[in-house]
Amino acid sequence: LVVKTLSTEEAAALRKLAPSFARHFHDQPASYINRFLGQFSMYLYGRTIHFVVLRSAFHLHGDVSPAVRYDLKGSWVNRTGKPGQSVLKDNDLRRDGLRRVRASLDDCEKIPIKLPAAQYAKLIARLEADTAFLRDLNLMDYSLLLGVFDSPPPAAAISGQPKGAEETVLQHGGGVMLLGVIDVLQAWTCEKVGERCLKTYVKGDKPQGISAAPAGEYQQRFMSFVAEVFAPDESPASARTRLLEAGKELLPGNLRSLLEIRPPTRGPER
Repeated sequence: LVVKTLSTEEAAALRKLAPSFARHFHDQPASYINRFLGQFSMYLYGRTIHFVVLRSAFHLHGDVSPAVRYDLKGSWVNRTGKPGQSVLKDNDLRRDGLRRVRASLDDCEKIPIKLPAAQYAKLIARLEADTAFLRDLNLMDYSLLLGVFDSPPPAAAISGQPKGAEETVLQHGGGVMLLGVIDVLQAWTCEKVGERCLKTYVKGDKPQGISAAPAGEYQQRFMSFVAEVFAPDESPASARTRLLEAGKELLPGNLRSLLEIRPPTRGPER
């Protein structure tokens, strides 16, 4: 579980939008958006503190922390991880590729990260549904939290999850990646308009690279960056695997479980 403090505005937004989130999670049980488990307030030291309890984006792995984690928005102004920070950001991924060890650049894979075509299609479809939902609520400034793990989560952790949860685990390079869309309560407000104007006209930053952007523009840039980070694997070996899997789906269930594809064995040489 994750406990996160909320501003007064975020607390009010969550109370207002809770029914909409509940409907989205019902319609999209494999949604990548972090699940809200409860919102609370307490009066302490003369002020009211609001906080929310969330399910961790990496809950399938229990208490195991990822070897590397990224916080990705699709923007590039001030989106570089600082030395000593535990989380890498957009520019780190663009520059170095996907790290498997936080402190090492020896084992990095340049983007795009190749995924099986079927897995890629489901990833894009789910993130499109999630971000379109957030766009329609005028929400922006959310992040894609990506964690790289050395091993897959326990099968028991997946068995009790909603249908399709196992498909949110991205198998890759002997390990796995787990994703979550986090920090989803920021609306496009006058304050954010002012932030964008300040960075554009005073600091001279390019507006396309600033995180603060209208909800529709933010969603488009976010999904464009996802398409920059991931790509379908169109190699011959991947195509052969897809054909074999499609063939299995056409078989009756009792035969499908018995089907095994093995390379031909050679007899003893004479």
